[in-house]
Amino acid sequence: MAEVEGADAALTLVDRLDLNEYHLFHSFRADLLGRLGRNAEATLAYETAMALTESPPERAFLQRSGRRSTYLDEQLISRAASFAPLGCLGSFRDG
Repeated sequence: MAEVEGADAALTLVDRLDLNEYHLFHSFRADLLGRLGRNAEATLAYETAMALTESPPERAFLQRSGRRSTYLDEQLISRAASFAPLGCLGSFRDG
């Protein structure tokens, strides 16, 4: 669905599912959030997925993915800070 109708439509559908105890649910949500540029939320979803998995290789993959989301979010904030007038960055960071 994400490839055909977009990540936003897929996320809307996924968020209706009751799979909160399933690590791959959170991993998929994180991927969709990242595609939408919602990197801070993606990082949290990756962290939730890591907490729910017992597989070391899956945890390592999720950790790398979460770091990528954090890095992208930091880059976005850094770029916004270079363009934003003083005082505007606080509202940007707050969403």
